[in-house]
Amino acid sequence: MTRSGLPITVRANDRTGQAVRGNVRANRYRAFTVNESLRNVDNWFGLPTDAAARGAVFCAGGVDNGTCAYGQPADGQFGSSSIGTERGPGFFSTDISIGKRFNISERNYIDFRAELFNAFNNVSWAPPGLNVAAPATAGAIGAQVQAPRNIQFGLKYFF
Repeated sequence: MTRSGLPITVRANDRTGQAVRGNVRANRYRAFTVNESLRNVDNWFGLPTDAAARGAVFCAGGVDNGTCAYGQPADGQFGSSSIGTERGPGFFSTDISIGKRFNISERNYIDFRAELFNAFNNVSWAPPGLNVAAPATAGAIGAQVQAPRNIQFGLKYFF
């Protein structure tokens, strides 16, 4: 099973006092460019590693400096970003099942099965965090969404 990354909504801190559970979207000023040479698990969006350059990607509350992609909404305002504007990591998993029937007599036989879940032991990551109020952790992936390879065997005697 393979699928592309799920949509991610860029969020901001609630400065309105009206949002349910703090789910406020950020302001979107321009397209977010991902630097593929810096992309890894700790930095999914390839953001600059130094704090000053990373801060230039996310603007302060209600301010557009002309270079940042997203920003914190001004006090009392909701953000202008759409839902699902960015993409998280994809998902890949392969399950395999192999079976063999061994005849003992006309009516008696043994059935052997081997099943491999996530047979190639691919890692599929959870969506990264993306809150403009915490630029130091933006793009960091903290979990996997599937278990490592699992193998199980089955032996059945039919009589």
